[in-house]
Amino acid sequence: DGVITARIKVGLMADSLTAPYDIHVETFKGIVELTGFVETTTVRAEALHVAEDVEGVQQVNDSLDIRNAD
Repeated sequence: DGVITARIKVGLMADSLTAPYDIHVETFKGIVELTGFVETTTVRAEALHVAEDVEGVQQVNDSLDIRNAD
């Protein structure tokens, strides 16, 4: 699970859409939970996509909150 978490974090930091955000990643038995704040549904979708693409991920739970930039 630590390897999955690390790979997701690297993927999020390498992605130009998700890199600016502090997205927290927790993994237990291949089930990943993403938490934190993002500004758009596009960024949320990209974060989920990055996590889902990592080998060993069984499921991704989206607990990301959208905070509109005012």
